[in-house]
Amino acid sequence: MSLSSERFIFGWIRTLILSFALLLSLKAQAQVRCQSVFQETSGKEQDPLHNQNLFNLHFNETLNQNSQSIEQMNLRTIQELPTKLPPTKRVTSVSTQILKRVIQAFVTNPILKKEYFGHYNQSSTEIGYCFGRALYAHLTLLKMGVDKTAIRKAWVVGPMEAGGISWSFHVATIVKGTDNQWYALDGILGGKAVPIQEWYSYFWKKNKAQNLRLYITDPQRFTPELSNYNRTQLGLQLSKEQDWYRGFFQDLLQWFRDNPFESDNLDRL
Repeated sequence: MSLSSERFIFGWIRTLILSFALLLSLKAQAQVRCQSVFQETSGKEQDPLHNQNLFNLHFNETLNQNSQSIEQMNLRTIQELPTKLPPTKRVTSVSTQILKRVIQAFVTNPILKKEYFGHYNQSSTEIGYCFGRALYAHLTLLKMGVDKTAIRKAWVVGPMEAGGISWSFHVATIVKGTDNQWYALDGILGGKAVPIQEWYSYFWKKNKAQNLRLYITDPQRFTPELSNYNRTQLGLQLSKEQDWYRGFFQDLLQWFRDNPFESDNLDRL
């Protein structure tokens, strides 16, 4: 074999090895990005409510308290939200116009639309899936380039009632706006993002006992009882027949994997 032939073969093999190594690296990075959604925060970033059951916390905090004291606690919770965030290469504030487009996806996204028609509800139980829409908003904001420090979840916990329907909690993803206010992404208020104070006040009026508590947590929190997203609780390790949510989160996360978020009329920031 000539020297030039040996050099050609060596170069071809080297290129193949480098390409394979790059492919493995990209795959590993993708796995890390996917797994990071399910990883717990730690150290200084640890959510102080991480191990707290919000229902139990609500009971203990509101016991023997009057409505004025409880409302003051809620206002302090809002005031403690940061107006300035550490510098980062990612986006740390979002305009209300862009946030409105995220909310519009609640009724246009093919998975979220099915929820309104009962596709993912049990025959004997109606699941509101506010926590499903909050998960969608959280993951969408991350995918758009919003920094995790600019995203939280807001929970109102306590007995609420409207139109003959009663429920015990509601949740929405909140994000820091360009005016330094924090906005709730919840289609229930005219299809637009509203300041968290306005969002909270709306549900306070649904609480006849006047003991509603507002809690702010890390965005990874799944339900009032459970902290970070959990593969088992999301039903990702179950068949749809076994899953209480009938595959809602399986389908939603699969949609994220299969579709560019431009499918929901959204853009990278």
